[in-house]
Amino acid sequence: MAYQIVQFGEILIPDELQEGDEQNMGTGEALTSFQQVPGGVWFDNYGSERSPKGIQPITRSGIISADTVAGLVAEMDALRQNLGVRERLTIRLDDGSLRWNWARLKTANLPRPSKAKGGWLPYTLQWVTADQFWRGVVASLEAWSVGDDSFRLGDGTTSIGESGTQETLTSSGTAQAFTIAQDGNMEAEAVAVTIGAGTSAIAAFTYANLTTQRSLVVAIAIGVGEKLVINGAALSVRLFGATASITAISNTNSITTTVTTGTVHGLVAGDNVEISGGTAWDGIHEVLTVPTTSSLTFGSRVAATGSSGLVREVTDKFADYWTANKIWPTLAAGDNSIQINVTSGNTVADATVGWEYYRQYA
Repeated sequence: MAYQIVQFGEILIPDELQEGDEQNMGTGEALTSFQQVPGGVWFDNYGSERSPKGIQPITRSGIISADTVAGLVAEMDALRQNLGVRERLTIRLDDGSLRWNWARLKTANLPRPSKAKGGWLPYTLQWVTADQFWRGVVASLEAWSVGDDSFRLGDGTTSIGESGTQETLTSSGTAQAFTIAQDGNMEAEAVAVTIGAGTSAIAAFTYANLTTQRSLVVAIAIGVGEKLVINGAALSVRLFGATASITAISNTNSITTTVTTGTVHGLVAGDNVEISGGTAWDGIHEVLTVPTTSSLTFGSRVAATGSSGLVREVTDKFADYWTANKIWPTLAAGDNSIQINVTSGNTVADATVGWEYYRQYA
């Protein structure tokens, strides 16, 4: 067998089979849209573009088994309780690689045939999905970050520690070439590009993917130590400010977390902040209060203490970015020829660019 459906959400799919059982992750039908115009000619609305995938059924049959009646009922309930739920459906290929997409459990049939005497029952599960692609393991610059929903520990759909691609922008005013490989079999749309200013600011830059023939011009100021994230997966554009080191972070009432920084953080109530550095609070939070210029609070039910990590302001720049003729960055299957030119700034030539993406498969 080339693949096996192994997990739906947090539920591991039983892998026992009987003769005649099967699994089917077929693509379903691609949509077509033809209109007849005068003269008997048919016009294809999609032209040369890839047409979207229609609703796709995914099925798996097998058997559940247990040594006791209670165990068999528990196995049965574990499958049935996800009826109607939309979650990650994961397959494992024979080479050990994983792919997943968003699917909804449509039916969970567990018939009781006359031969099923003892601790087993056959099952047939059917999911439906309108997801346009299967995602491979995420390649990320924040390979150990937890809490932003790009990683889910223990569910078999992600690999912690796999690095994305990061390069240094060693020139300014001149296009610099990079080759980024995306090993899926179709164009990846879930791509985030991060431009980080080093010891000098960036005022504007151009980004071109010569392979997909898409380019953009960005005129958003990125200050020293800041980074701009253009995220085609989340359809967001956010500026992450310069970092301030955390000297103490604690929550004693399971409601409000207090952060103390070693320097003036410059934040006010209502700002969004990113906490990072492997703390229990890693993620983005809204500032509730600013007791002092080097402390802040946000709502959290994590009861713990710590003395390290980083905090930085997060500013929504979508409106500044999404003006005329803007695009979301994508990566074609295979090698991508990328050219980036910092047209204003990066005078020290130590800015960085990074790519995070899901490998995507039809």
